[in-house]
Amino acid sequence: MVVHAHNLEVIDELLKNLESIPGRFDLFLNFSYMPQGKKEAKYIQELKKNLTLNIPGKCYFSTSNNRGQDLGGLFASVEIAREKGLSYDLICKVHTKRDDDTYISQFGGTSRTKWRKDLYKTLLKNEKQVKKIISIFKLYPGIGLYSDKKYYCDLFGPENNSNDYRYFVKKLNLGLEHCWPKNQFFLAGTMFWFNGDIWEFLKQSDITIWDFELGATDDGSRAHAFERIFNAIVYHLGFSTYCE
Repeated sequence: MVVHAHNLEVIDELLKNLESIPGRFDLFLNFSYMPQGKKEAKYIQELKKNLTLNIPGKCYFSTSNNRGQDLGGLFASVEIAREKGLSYDLICKVHTKRDDDTYISQFGGTSRTKWRKDLYKTLLKNEKQVKKIISIFKLYPGIGLYSDKKYYCDLFGPENNSNDYRYFVKKLNLGLEHCWPKNQFFLAGTMFWFNGDIWEFLKQSDITIWDFELGATDDGSRAHAFERIFNAIVYHLGFSTYCE
């Protein structure tokens, strides 16, 4: 389980969903920053302590200074796995998309709050749902990524993302036949379950958190470019994407 926590006001909602995961699992929890205020710092300290006691596997914590947003947070966790040689059959990646009810016209109409809740529901609704997802990966080994079809889109935005996208294509040595513009689709929101072979590919790559810039933007950062790269990685490795 890979979690990036930036908006701490929704971290409890996110972590509550982890109760849906059956059996033993490890947790990689990346904080975008460590609070300086005594109240927040104490909360994080207690949170880490409680998770270490209650997660059925091991907990690995990191801080990314919001470099690369949730994708930088992912690679902070990948770096721990590189160092420790940690491999998994299946990984779920989620993050704390902020509460914001401002209407978004894309995806059939949504908001950031609804977007987050939709993805949490698809990925971690309850134990029955998670068992179904796990069984899909077992029954269909050609599936590399599972998520919500509502947010599987072709809103590439080349004017903002093409240069950084090409940077990652070159650094990962991806087959161009699997990349934009031939493959324009990606999972907006970067929350999904994915095959452990993709985790291994990321571990073995030269990508680190330092490939991403500090801070957050609405579009046009390297984090947004890598959001669009993920589906190309899936197809480059011979997998397909499955969305419901």
